[in-house]
Amino acid sequence: NCDENVEGKMANFTLYLLRHGESVANVERVFAARKIDPPLSDTGIQQITMQAKSLRDLSLSSRFEFSALYASPLLRAKHTAEIVSQWCGLEPIFSEDLMEVDVGILDGENQEDPVKWAMYENVMKKWEQGLHNVGFQGGESLNDIEFRFGRFLEELEDDKYEAALLVV
Repeated sequence: NCDENVEGKMANFTLYLLRHGESVANVERVFAARKIDPPLSDTGIQQITMQAKSLRDLSLSSRFEFSALYASPLLRAKHTAEIVSQWCGLEPIFSEDLMEVDVGILDGENQEDPVKWAMYENVMKKWEQGLHNVGFQGGESLNDIEFRFGRFLEELEDDKYEAALLVV
């Protein structure tokens, strides 16, 4: 729940995050960001269908309701949002600012390759140490991601929604 953003403009606004269902890349243990755009697996479709039903039931049983449904345009998030839309009645709005982290040269590579995994872990550790300008080779830094998401929040602020569901 964001009572206020950094600039004090988003009073009483709530964002809910929903991770996309299991993708084919999750099953295959492959880094998937942008270069490869895998669909949901059968399990992922089942996961999201159950989640969407739960969200619908929650909104029917209380005064809880989403004002908007936003999603990344990547296939796995797009499909997730379309399933949620069928159960919750909101038309998804797709934003490139919600795309997954661009992992650069790791995109499409096997996560079980120890060298590739070490490259990924190295960037994560740097971010945890506060080095937000460090990024993936050929990809994004945490500063880049923060900029994208900040831009999305600025656009969202103009829409005056009370509660939005973000599918990423």
